[in-house]
Amino acid sequence: MSDGLIWKGDGWSVEVIYSRAGVSTSILVSLDSGTVILLDCGDGTLRDLLNKGVDIMKVEAVLFSHGHFDHIGGLYTLLGYMLMMGRTDQLLLMRPEGSRRIELVVDAFINTYSGSLPFAIISHQVLGGEEINVAGIKVSPFKVVHHSSTEHYGIGEPLPSVGYTLHYHNSRVVYTGDCGLESNLEEHIDGADLVIIEATLEEAGGEIEEKVHLSLERAEELARLAKRAFFVHRVGDKLMLDSSK
Repeated sequence: MSDGLIWKGDGWSVEVIYSRAGVSTSILVSLDSGTVILLDCGDGTLRDLLNKGVDIMKVEAVLFSHGHFDHIGGLYTLLGYMLMMGRTDQLLLMRPEGSRRIELVVDAFINTYSGSLPFAIISHQVLGGEEINVAGIKVSPFKVVHHSSTEHYGIGEPLPSVGYTLHYHNSRVVYTGDCGLESNLEEHIDGADLVIIEATLEEAGGEIEEKVHLSLERAEELARLAKRAFFVHRVGDKLMLDSSK
């Protein structure tokens, strides 16, 4: 994989630290004030943040798009490090309504360290359509369509899944999470300063693109509605892409 993709706005920056389908996705949102927000928290997130010199205690919230393992696999480790380092400030975890997998990880952590946890973990479910202030960023979740899918079982049931729009100062950043074309992304992407859009499939068309993942071709079409785009959640050795290059 290449180095992370970085966008800089007025008073903040967004970096895709790592994103590979079926492995891990983690996106770093940094305010000039020092506050940090994460979009998804795949395996290796803690290591990658420390390698970049990020102060883990400045992580104020983690916003999850859905409960697949490659988007939540680093949560337990992140919480454990915060405990070890003596965190006392509360941590906000945002998740789609009904996404029980994320809650199971949190429950397991709290049960393991019951009586010795010096910080509160606030788990907040989102429906889509609301606006939440997180460290001065206006966070607007929106529902997307993302079904489970495996090589053995094919396309399964829809998962509770959301994308996020982040407004800060005069900039707007959109993260689609994992989603199919039935998500109607146009209204959210249109005019955005940056869209971070999944582009998993190499070939367009079919039910899998409607319900599970976007192709690079369709992602590029949607990305033309935004000023800049990062294409993520690529497969195998396919690199993340930046529309400005």
